[in-house]
Amino acid sequence: MEKKKYVLNASHNYNHGCTDSAVYEDNGDGTATCIQAHSCSSCWQVGHDQNHVYAEVGEIVSVASLLSCGDLEE
Repeated sequence: MEKKKYVLNASHNYNHGCTDSAVYEDNGDGTATCIQAHSCSSCWQVGHDQNHVYAEVGEIVSVASLLSCGDLEE
């Protein structure tokens, strides 16, 4: 059985061609692990410089926080 995935995409929040995105895979215990991540670095006006980190591969977060995130794609 394939694990459920949660896709986050922040591009709709910005008008600069933002590429913030992440994919999390459900761990089956109320948490999910980031398996793909991309952090935008193209717009310093909104804090997206070379030090901006949207998500990191390997980070573990609660599924509840993903479900309440405004960047979650349906």
